[in-house]
Amino acid sequence: MKKFVSVFLICILCMGLTVMTGCSKDEPLPNEYDGIDFASYITLPDYNSYALENPSPEEVTDADVEAEIEKFLTQFAKSENLTEGTVEKGDNLVVSYKGTLADGTTQDGMNTEDASLGPVGSAGYIDGFEEGLIGAAVGETVTLDLQFPDPYQNNPDLAGQDVTFEVTVKSKVVKVMPELTDEFVKENTDYKTVDEYRASVREQLEAEAEENALYNLKNELYAKIYDETEVISYPEGKVEDTLEKIQADYEEISQTYGYTNWDEFRDDYFRMDQAEYEENLKLYAESTVKSELMIYAMAEKEGVVLTEKEYEAELEDMLAQAGFADDAAFKEYSGMTIREYADEYRMDRDFILTECLDIVYDRLTK
Repeated sequence: MKKFVSVFLICILCMGLTVMTGCSKDEPLPNEYDGIDFASYITLPDYNSYALENPSPEEVTDADVEAEIEKFLTQFAKSENLTEGTVEKGDNLVVSYKGTLADGTTQDGMNTEDASLGPVGSAGYIDGFEEGLIGAAVGETVTLDLQFPDPYQNNPDLAGQDVTFEVTVKSKVVKVMPELTDEFVKENTDYKTVDEYRASVREQLEAEAEENALYNLKNELYAKIYDETEVISYPEGKVEDTLEKIQADYEEISQTYGYTNWDEFRDDYFRMDQAEYEENLKLYAESTVKSELMIYAMAEKEGVVLTEKEYEAELEDMLAQAGFADDAAFKEYSGMTIREYADEYRMDRDFILTECLDIVYDRLTK
């Protein structure tokens, strides 16, 4: 049960309860907790007394740098067909094959020319087909005496039947990586030499390591404040409203996954009976409301206010960081404008929490 709740807590900032209305650019965004006396519902811990360690970023090794460079080079890799060598597990191949049943007949789907197959060992062919090609020379024809699985969803008529495949390995498809040279660097990066580029990769990875370490520390700070926040009571109807919203979200998810029966979805998705599910759903709703009360209480205490203008600026940054040219491109991708998306998933709450944690962290580490 504890794991169920803690996993759900990760999603709290991505769950929406209401769609906010518009307001003046310099006025605070409204939220459903406006005007609440937080002291009547929760008691915040004395988080200003916490002791925090300095971030401890993971060391960036030479291997990390080379792995990042290889990922970059892979973008420029070209496929090449090799007409020599032997087949190994994981190879990508071009093959031709013909299948013959025990009675000497064949069927559609059992014969093909120039088919792409790979990676060998995980391409999804019937048992023994891919394994039988390992060790074969490129250009060689291999005879495979096999049996279709039973049941066989692809073609129930073939289920359990013996079959012989004549398979010719025509080529191995390999990716040829470009050589990392000063010329390549000049053409494809903002740097002039390999050394400059390699140094920039290390610098980027080190910056990311520091950012991740800081992010993890602030997550730990959030978790500690949440754990030590005491709930006196919940605002009337808030847990029930939240529970209904969460249930509606899961029902929508079940339909997206093609389920028409809630019990089947619940069994597959949560692996719980209805009583256990309802118990955990209530805990989830309570934890959601507790988190929201904590966030807005901290915002009130720290004087954090998110205005319409600031909100829109944050969303513009999100749009740019996600690589969308404009709001129209985002809507084409998601079906919503960036504002509709942010309102639906309550990104305002995320921005407020981030600002609160930044203030508290900076204060504790001065």
